Amino acid sequence: MGFFVKLTILTGIAAGIYAFLVFRIALPRASYDIAVFVFLYGITLLAYAALQRAGNLKPHSFVQVLMLSFVVKILLAGAFCFFMISTDYERVEANIWLFFVLYLPYTLLEIASLYRTISAKEKA
Repeated sequence: MGFFVKLTILTGIAAGIYAFLVFRIALPRASYDIAVFVFLYGITLLAYAALQRAGNLKPHSFVQVLMLSFVVKILLAGAFCFFMISTDYERVEANIWLFFVLYLPYTLLEIASLYRTISAKEKA
């Protein structure tokens, strides 16, 4: 199964769990919930695609590109969180909690997929 499919499945499962928690358990709804899902989906997909292209580089260069992608993701995440905080301070907790709870599985999926790709190249 490709990364795009796994990412889409992760997003669907996460959105389903979020909807259940908000509408059945009555957790406070984040005002930027759809934006958070779209942002994390997009940034994870772009970072993975960039790292796939860098996969043919020497190991030292690949590690540099990997670290750069993490730094860029963290800076963009910080800017996005700052935007959420500055525009809707009343629901800041729900927005930030949703963002960081989702940030972890998206990043773990990206790392696990990259690890599998690198391991497969080393065995070949």
